[in-house]
Amino acid sequence: MVAVRHEDEHFDYPSLEELAARVATLRPVSGVAVRVLALTEEQSISANELADVMSADQALSAKMLRMANSAYYGHARRISTVRDAVVLLGSRTVRSAVLVSTVMNRASHEGLIERYDFWRFCVGVGIIAGPAAQRMRLDRHQAFTAGVLHAIGLLALDQQAPDLLGDAMSLAQEGGISLREAELALFGYTDSDLGRLLARQWNFPEDLVEAIGAWPQPPETQPGTLAEVLHHARALASACGLPDGLENPRGLAGPTEVPEVWLRQPWSAAMGSLGGVEGIVEKSDSFVEATLLG
Repeated sequence: MVAVRHEDEHFDYPSLEELAARVATLRPVSGVAVRVLALTEEQSISANELADVMSADQALSAKMLRMANSAYYGHARRISTVRDAVVLLGSRTVRSAVLVSTVMNRASHEGLIERYDFWRFCVGVGIIAGPAAQRMRLDRHQAFTAGVLHAIGLLALDQQAPDLLGDAMSLAQEGGISLREAELALFGYTDSDLGRLLARQWNFPEDLVEAIGAWPQPPETQPGTLAEVLHHARALASACGLPDGLENPRGLAGPTEVPEVWLRQPWSAAMGSLGGVEGIVEKSDSFVEATLLG
């Protein structure tokens, strides 16, 4: 345990490993979803095979159809079967949607974080990250997934240790420092460190694991990586007016003014391809509503 004294009181905070062990047992991805993720790594998988596996989980199948027919994907014709969804969306999109939707729905408890706003912000980060990553010759589907799931450590704190998150938020507000500075002062680790450890324990792909843990670092120290993409995508999502679900935004969502990176390539091109602020907000709402409320 890490002993910390704050305002003349003694607190015992769990170590990073202790907290991760407590949270890891939640297993946010179902057995069928794990099988789908494994199959989509194979080059020779057919739409029929993938659809057969997904159909074993009725809730997952229904969620996939709602998402495929949502305004987010914008297909002209109605998608009525899981196989049609696989064919029209492609296995990489299905992989991303399955992982994101299962984590979003299993992490349903609302504590200090306002759930809808939190996921709306994270989806916005993913939406912006996708086309920017593609222009940087990175996998756009992986970038979208990383964007949506990059703050799972923060969500884990909220759901499993809200007292810890509350202490860090109070210290950040009182001291005029960022949440992560407050976390380091109190616990000796950040929610991003927790997110990295959880993602690894849940067998997420290693590049996704590293992006979740590394995005708070200065982007110039990790050029051309998913972490750099996430760092800038968060600033842009905040500049689009998307709140991140916490009352005190200092150091969390980022700046509210238009960041300088908006004017640079590949970010200006990515923002333009998404329809600017209105397009990003509309896509974020559509995806979250299809996933959480559908």
